[in-house]
Amino acid sequence: MSINILNKMFNSVLEESLKEKLEKGEVIDDKKLEEIIEGIYSDESLEKYTEPIFSSLNNIKSTMIEDNRLLELEFESRLQRRWMEAFHNLYAIIQIAEETGMDIIDDYLEKNNHNSKQVIKIPISFDVLIKLFAKSVVNGKEIYLLLKSGYADGAISRWRSIHETSVFFRILTSKYSDERFTEELIQRFYDYSIIENYKEYIKINRDKCSEEYYSIKKEYQKVLNTYGENFRKPYSWVKPLLPNKHKIFFGDLERLAELDTLNIYYQQSNYQIHTSPTGLYNSLGFIKDHPGGKIGAIFGPSNYGLSIPGQLTAISLMQITSSLLLLEPNLDKLVRIKILQKFVNKVQKDFDRIQNEIEDEEYDIFKNS
Repeated sequence: MSINILNKMFNSVLEESLKEKLEKGEVIDDKKLEEIIEGIYSDESLEKYTEPIFSSLNNIKSTMIEDNRLLELEFESRLQRRWMEAFHNLYAIIQIAEETGMDIIDDYLEKNNHNSKQVIKIPISFDVLIKLFAKSVVNGKEIYLLLKSGYADGAISRWRSIHETSVFFRILTSKYSDERFTEELIQRFYDYSIIENYKEYIKINRDKCSEEYYSIKKEYQKVLNTYGENFRKPYSWVKPLLPNKHKIFFGDLERLAELDTLNIYYQQSNYQIHTSPTGLYNSLGFIKDHPGGKIGAIFGPSNYGLSIPGQLTAISLMQITSSLLLLEPNLDKLVRIKILQKFVNKVQKDFDRIQNEIEDEEYDIFKNS
C-alpha cells in the first residue's frame, strides 16, 4: 500500500472542502485553512472519509500484491543467478541428509521385520533421535527458501534451531554404546516435555478446576516424583552428564557436545530473534563498514549477507548427519560423511567468494559515484 495513494486521497478531500467553502463565498485565510484540516481529522470526518478510502484501497489491493509479486520474482531471479552455485551445493547437503534419515528408517524397519500391515511400536529412543534429525532437515529446507528469497536474518534465526537440535542429538548419543544409559537419558529428555507442557498450561490457563488441568498436573507430579523436584529446572534432563552443575545453561550443553565453537554465531542469531539493539544495527543484509555508511533500514530482502547463514546451515547439517551415521558406522556411511565434507567445503568457498564479489562491486560503485 503506497503512502502516495493516501496522500492523494487526503489532498482530494482537502480540495473538495476548499471548493465547497469558496463556492459559498467564504474567505480562506490561514486560520480557516487550519480549521478545515482539523475538521478533516475530527472523528466524525475521519469516519466519513475512511470508508471511500478503504473501499478504494480494497479494490486495488490485488493489483498492488501482484505488482509486488512480480518485483519479488524479478529480484529473486537475479539473486538466485548470483548465488546459484552456493545454493545448489547447500541443497545437495540437505538432500543427502534427508536420504540418510530415510535410509536409517528403512534399515531399522527391515532389521525388525516390520511391514505396512503390522502395528509398529517404535522404541522411544529411536523415535526421539529420528524426530530430532528430521527436524534439522526441515529447518534446512526452511533456511534454503529464506536464502533464495534474500532473508539472511531470518535464515540465521532458523539455523539456531538446527544448532540446538545438533547439540541435543550429540548429547543424547554421547554414550551410545551404553544402551541402558542412552535409553534412560532419552527418556528423561522426552519426559521433560511434560514439564514444558505443564508450564505452558499454567501460563495460558487460569482454570485449575478442569479435568485437563488435573490430568496435566498428575503427569507433571509423576515426573517430579520420578526425577526429583529439581527436574523442573531448564535442561535438567541432562543432569546425569553434568551432576555438579546447580544451574544448567545452553552454553554448558554446547561444551558437552563439543559444538561450542559455534556459540558466537548462536549469540548472533539470538540478536535477530529477540530484536535486540545489537541485532537492529547488525543486520546481515547491511554491508558492514561500507564507505557510504549505514543509511536507512531494510524493509525487505537483500542480496547481501547470505554467506554466514548458508555456511552455518551446511556445517550443522553435516554435524548432525555425521552423528547419526556414526552411531552404527560402516564403509557406506563413512563414504557418505566424506562426501558431505566435500560439499561443505565447496559451500564455504562459494558463499565467501560471492559475498566478497558483492562487497567489491559496492565499493567500486561508491568510489565512482
